[in-house]
Amino acid sequence: AFQSVEQETFRQGTDTAIKDPTSFIIRGQIDFARFWKRLSAENATSKKPIPSYIDWSKCMLVGVFLGETALNVKVVITGVYPAKDAGYSVHFSEVVDDEKKPTIDPTISKRYPFHVVKVPLVSGTVDFIESTTRSDSSLSSRENSSETELVPPSLPAAAASSYASKQPTSPPSLADVRKAMAGSSISRSSNPVVVGGSGSGSG
Repeated sequence: AFQSVEQETFRQGTDTAIKDPTSFIIRGQIDFARFWKRLSAENATSKKPIPSYIDWSKCMLVGVFLGETALNVKVVITGVYPAKDAGYSVHFSEVVDDEKKPTIDPTISKRYPFHVVKVPLVSGTVDFIESTTRSDSSLSSRENSSETELVPPSLPAAAASSYASKQPTSPPSLADVRKAMAGSSISRSSNPVVVGGSGSGSG
């Protein structure tokens, strides 16, 4: 069985100043400071010191941002797996809250789900692979099981890309949102935003 490396949630929520669908790789304090300022409007104007407790000689951050979604959606990084050439394969999934109405309501604050985790430092390429959309109840039952629905990291790139591009099973309104986001960087495993360190992508 494939074993995910140890991961620790750094920040997770649905309120962020990063509005576009994207993914991040952060390997140093200077670039983390830039990321921190972008993370929220409060951070951008805050006089408080930027957090400096991450040991960048041992750790790095990877994050997924969905952009605007239906009100009942969040994102979870479900596993970070060692990959070839000292890299990672980051698996994430949209989670649908069955108790909330799956629509975009203009009277309610917009939601921009994101999840950022801290993992052991690697120097290689980091790929992001989206798993199928699941419900909160489905995720809860899976968390208590040894089974997994993730794409194995050893899956050939073409097959993994095909898997990641499949339309998730979801309410029509959510599907509409995802269709509008089709072609975003998080739908492809080859274009994360690399903020510091080596790797492909823009920063």
